[in-house]
Amino acid sequence: MRSGIWRWAAALTATGLLTAWYLWRGGASSFFLALLPWFVMLQGALALWCGPKRMKVVRSWEPDRPADGDGLAMKLTVTCLSGLPPLWLHVEDELAAEVSLVRNSGRAGKLYFSGFSRVYSGTYHMEEINRGIYENIAVRLTWGDALGWFKRSLRVETEDILIVPPRPLSSYPSQTPEAYGDHESGGGPYRQQAAAPSAPGRLRPYMTGDPLRRIHWKHSAKTGTLLTRIPEEQGNVPRYLLLGTDEADYAVPRDQVDGQRRSAGKERSAAAPAAWAAEADRFELAVSAAASWLQREARYGKPGELLLSHGGMDGIAALSGYEGLAHGMELLAGVDLGKGMSAEAVLERDWPELSAQGRSVTVITGQLRPGLTEAALRLAEAGVSAELWCACPPAGAELDGALASRLRQHGVAVFGLTPRHLGLPRKEGAEHASA
Repeated sequence: MRSGIWRWAAALTATGLLTAWYLWRGGASSFFLALLPWFVMLQGALALWCGPKRMKVVRSWEPDRPADGDGLAMKLTVTCLSGLPPLWLHVEDELAAEVSLVRNSGRAGKLYFSGFSRVYSGTYHMEEINRGIYENIAVRLTWGDALGWFKRSLRVETEDILIVPPRPLSSYPSQTPEAYGDHESGGGPYRQQAAAPSAPGRLRPYMTGDPLRRIHWKHSAKTGTLLTRIPEEQGNVPRYLLLGTDEADYAVPRDQVDGQRRSAGKERSAAAPAAWAAEADRFELAVSAAASWLQREARYGKPGELLLSHGGMDGIAALSGYEGLAHGMELLAGVDLGKGMSAEAVLERDWPELSAQGRSVTVITGQLRPGLTEAALRLAEAGVSAELWCACPPAGAELDGALASRLRQHGVAVFGLTPRHLGLPRKEGAEHASA
């Protein structure tokens, strides 16, 4: 607006000076120069006053259902609903700015059209789009006179909602023998366990009255504690997934991130897959693991309802069928790090739904913490099959090693997630966006 005022002021000043020159000197050339700025201002005024009054913008994109990290072709269709069509139109989509931290082209989201038309359509490309829910993002339209001297801008709100769910893992933690932490050094106490009918995840401490046939003698001999197999509940068994969103669960001491780029915000790193990036990277790994769990259970799991919860939710979301899977992926698309309750607080809140014997509970979080460990042990004592997926290296090998050993002795499986489970490396600068 300020630029437009200065341009009108400059045009009026030039008009006054040239008119004064003509009145002083006279002549055909001076007369032409005196009339020229009047014609420029007249065509500029007509372009602005008679130009578009109402505009509509519709987005469409390819692929229809992009995932985190995918490239995106965005098509914009601009329609002039009233007023004269513009001679030229410059379009700037603010959606591209929402994902500008990814290395998209500097021209992403900008289109230029010319011609006297009521409908313009064009496509721009984004190299990578981040997980998130993109809605209520406007498009800025600019048009003007034939000389491009006088311009007018309009910010058009759109009704499109673009949901970008997390990208699932390329492999599950139970399918690889990698260690939790530094796989080259042997991994210590976080060696992953393959899922099997006799896996500790289906065991609990012996309780008075348990039939002797349910005692797992082999694992009891290894641990020195009598362990009983958890009986499989017949029928539809609800399976519960909790994604931890507490920022403290994903924090890593400085001595474990030497040589890596850190940021006060949520920023990815371009480090090698074996190196651990910032807290947000670990959280994105956990979110991807949650997406993998949902897909696996919805497509290949036993019949039954899926229950999803995270620290930012007020309660449990019940998911059923493919519609439930889509809703669950939408919930994961909008989850944020550092918002809501801790994982142990959510387990305490949802305890009435989880405490039934034979239930299955999976908690995906960062590093092991004493509070979450106690909550998982309480589930195991109640006969619940519990497992923990950890997406953070140990903050202290001794403490976390003791916690992991204690959990496994009570039948709680602990699996480790590393960047290798994501498969393709991520680009630098990607972060979750929720607009």
